[in-house]
Amino acid sequence: MGEAAVKLELQAEPKTIAWVDVRLCRWAEWVERERMGGGNTQQRNVIATLMDCRGVMTPSTGYDAWSMPDAVYDTDQAVRKLPAEQNQVVIEHYRHMDAPESTRVARCNCSRRTYYRRLARAHQSIMMLLKAPAKRRTQGSARDRMMASMKKPAKSA
Repeated sequence: MGEAAVKLELQAEPKTIAWVDVRLCRWAEWVERERMGGGNTQQRNVIATLMDCRGVMTPSTGYDAWSMPDAVYDTDQAVRKLPAEQNQVVIEHYRHMDAPESTRVARCNCSRRTYYRRLARAHQSIMMLLKAPAKRRTQGSARDRMMASMKKPAKSA
C-alpha cells in the first residue's frame, strides 16, 4: 500500500460522538452485569410495583426493567431500534470490548473501515433517538446577574 493510501485510510475513519459513546459504555456495563447475575436479584411483588409506580407499568426490555436506570433503558431502546448491521456493530464494539478488534470486525463480516463507518452511523442514529445532555448556562453566576441588574438605572416617572 502506498503512502497516500495509508494517509487516506487514517483520515477516512468516521468520527463517533463522545456523549453517545459514554452512554453506550454504561449500557454495555449494565447489560453484562445483569447477564452475569450481578444486578438486583431481589424479586419484586407485582402489586408492590404497581403501587410504587402509581399503576403505570413500564414495558419490559428483557432485563429487570425495574432496576434499570432511565438512561440505560433509553439507550437500550435506541439500540434495539437500529438497523440490523448497526445493531450488530454496537453490540460487538461495546459488549465485547475485551475481544481483539480483528475478531470483532470478523464477526460483523465486513472490513475494518465499514465496521467503523457503521459504528459512526449508529452513533448518529442513537443521537437522534436520545436527548443530548443539557448544556451548561454560560450567563455567569447568580451573583454576576444580580450585580448587573443592580447597575441598571432605575426608570424615573
